[in-house]
Amino acid sequence: MVEPAGFGDPAKAAALKNTPILTIYGDYIDQDSRWPNIRKTQLDLNQKYIEAGDSVDVINLPDVGIKGNSHMLMMMDRNNILIADLIEAWLKKKWFTRYFSSTSLKKKKPP
Repeated sequence: MVEPAGFGDPAKAAALKNTPILTIYGDYIDQDSRWPNIRKTQLDLNQKYIEAGDSVDVINLPDVGIKGNSHMLMMMDRNNILIADLIEAWLKKKWFTRYFSSTSLKKKKPP
């Protein structure tokens, strides 16, 4: 989830069991009137996912050296390739890309 502002149902967290989840947040959250509460609500939901057996990673862009990104439009910011690379690296780490060739995107047979 790239800057999630909508939330899932905590009662249904178990439906995502064994599903890796990535939550990404941009810069200046503390300076906004809404985002601190939105972030807290999502982090609380992330905890429910963890309790249900999910794997959750949270990336705060400023903490990894990516600063100045807006909220909800970070993929349109000038450094959007850095964020896309970060997401791609996470996808590879979680094996979401293991059955696809980066050149052909044709499905490969599992090992």
